[in-house]
Amino acid sequence: RAVAAERVVNCAGMWARQLGERDGVCIPNQAAEHYYLLTGPMPEVGRGWPVVEDPASHTYIRPEGAGLMVGLFEPEAAAWRVDGVP
Repeated sequence: RAVAAERVVNCAGMWARQLGERDGVCIPNQAAEHYYLLTGPMPEVGRGWPVVEDPASHTYIRPEGAGLMVGLFEPEAAAWRVDGVP
């Protein structure tokens, strides 16, 4: 079923490229291999905490479970699952 709209917002995250392809739209988005670590529980951390990104150091920090996830990217990261993200 088609829906007419002036604008469409694709909020599919790492699946955005695959969603766009279904309608012939090329979205230059590709999941990349990277490392991350998970802290143990931290009572101060809340699920409503924001994601903090530092592009200069290729790092992000976000709440995960009762602790934090710290993600680390390489400047030239390898593409992950080019054939489609599960």
